[in-house]
Amino acid sequence: MIPLECKWNIKFSNVSFAYPTRLEAPVYENLNLEIAPSRCTCVVGSSGSGKSSLALLLLKLYSPTRGTITIDGHDLSILDTRWLRGKIGYVSQEPVLFGGSIAQNIAYGAPDYKWDDPIDRWLYSSIVDASMRANVHDFVSALPQGYDTFVGEGGRSLSGGQKQRIAIARALLRAPNILILDEATSSLDTESEVVVHEAISRLIEDARRGKEKRTVLMFAHKLSMIRKADHIVLIDKGKVAVQGSFEEVQNNPLFCQLVGLSPGIVHGPLSSTENRRK
Repeated sequence: MIPLECKWNIKFSNVSFAYPTRLEAPVYENLNLEIAPSRCTCVVGSSGSGKSSLALLLLKLYSPTRGTITIDGHDLSILDTRWLRGKIGYVSQEPVLFGGSIAQNIAYGAPDYKWDDPIDRWLYSSIVDASMRANVHDFVSALPQGYDTFVGEGGRSLSGGQKQRIAIARALLRAPNILILDEATSSLDTESEVVVHEAISRLIEDARRGKEKRTVLMFAHKLSMIRKADHIVLIDKGKVAVQGSFEEVQNNPLFCQLVGLSPGIVHGPLSSTENRRK
């Protein structure tokens, strides 16, 4: 099934899930969670809490053991899988780049692009547009071969921050209605993180303003990323333990323990020193 129109409201209703090889250790038990459209929802939790499993379920790589996942009331199980995955952009902690040019690696995000396809004028223009929004264009333009620069297998000729921004540009190229950022800055140095943060902030703001019809789902443990979200969800022991805006959750003991805050203190904007530490 392919819906005629979507607002991209995502809802997990009484979802239980365990990986097939570990049925005795459920990841979720009666999980209830709503991810609002045109907003940024950040899911936090301790290591092994199952944050990233939400993305695998949304991509239909696994199915819930019980319960339902819906998009605008349509059960995920009956939605066309290829259509759905074409609507989702996913950026992981360790982006995968291939042994080709920067242009090819970004173009790979286009739904119908095949690796050896020539990059025509329209696609090239779209690559540049996505690159500008992902803070890629400036550093690529400074390279002698620009977008034709060969990155090496795994992108070995690029820094971690450059690879991450290329991965974001690749995700944006497909104009995703759901953008998943899975610990997208956790392995970056401070300087690279600042540039990637700028790109992510721009994407979130575009979604809020309705400039792009997009739901942003973010998994993070760094406070500097978490505070960008409109809605924060803390998963603990397979269920939603705490949720709300940052102001609403900042003094919750479980949340404070997770992110290293002191309960009972009103936390203002992060200083540059705190940003680096977090």
